[in-house]
Amino acid sequence: MPAPNRHRDAAFAVPLFGAVLLLPVFVNLFNRRLAIWGVPLEVIYLFAVWLGLAAGAFWLSRHLRPSDEPTRRRRAGKDGG
Repeated sequence: MPAPNRHRDAAFAVPLFGAVLLLPVFVNLFNRRLAIWGVPLEVIYLFAVWLGLAAGAFWLSRHLRPSDEPTRRRRAGKDGG
């Protein structure tokens, strides 16, 4: 499978994975009376998931190439008019 297809598949999977990590089943695993530097563990977990999703989106945006189809449309518009 070519790399661009894998990156497109990952672009679909990252938000899905994030949604699963934000389900109450997983969030409640960190619902403890433990605080790190005064911040509850649950808040640290939510921030870590958010940060991971943002980092994944940034990485994918750097590796996904723009589709060729809009380029063809722009060229056709310039050549045709």
